[in-house]
Amino acid sequence: MAVRKKVAKKAVAKRGVSKAIATMAGWESKLAEMARDESAKEVSTDSDSITWPMGGGTFEYKGSELGNTMSVIIVDSTYVNTFYDRPIDTDNLCPPACFAIGDIQGDMVPDESSPVAQADSCAECEKNEFYSAAGGGKGKACRNGRKLAVLDPEAEEVVAYMNIPPTSIKAYSGHVKKVEAKYKRPVFAVITDLGFDDNVDYAKLTFDFVETIENPEVMQRIMDVRENNAEIMRKPFDVSGYTEPPSRGASKRAPARGRRK
Repeated sequence: MAVRKKVAKKAVAKRGVSKAIATMAGWESKLAEMARDESAKEVSTDSDSITWPMGGGTFEYKGSELGNTMSVIIVDSTYVNTFYDRPIDTDNLCPPACFAIGDIQGDMVPDESSPVAQADSCAECEKNEFYSAAGGGKGKACRNGRKLAVLDPEAEEVVAYMNIPPTSIKAYSGHVKKVEAKYKRPVFAVITDLGFDDNVDYAKLTFDFVETIENPEVMQRIMDVRENNAEIMRKPFDVSGYTEPPSRGASKRAPARGRRK
């Protein structure tokens, strides 16, 4: 052991580490900085997500109710397609068998980490066709959603995430197009009011323009957030917990074919 200690001291000396940081007290500020850097690399979890009951009514964040409306800056968005090869079990969650994340809906393809890719592209996938949902009906077996990154206009340091359901995608798309047409702004350069559609008995979000952002410092902050969160927004699902369902028949990849008319 004595020999190893001597070797270690020589190695430290060769690396040029000064005696000033030879104690932990000297490392405290540097370690704090490194901790911030490491923390910034970590992907946010569900605790950073804004959620709501299936029937709508109120937004929730980290266990607190935010009310039935809230003002946000939508700093980024992505398309997210997910196919689950079994019924959702909240007590035993399983990752999707196939998923795709992208910025252009028509160019989406299953992520290479998908446990059981269903087709070469989402456009030609049977699971992405209407009337393909288990149990019948018009729905798709593959869930088409959008993920949003939002900022509180009054607390620009906090980034939260929202997974909006298929029933709200049309409203969001219409909002983006309206903001561009009327105000010549991308959606991240305006403040948006989020709410719930009272005319339906399920959670359908509404998006309403509030005002344009005119503060250059705020705009720079938004651009920084967009850049810093781009990778998080597009990070693949963790599928390490995926297991084959009792019957793989429903999840086996089907030959690609044209959409039904």
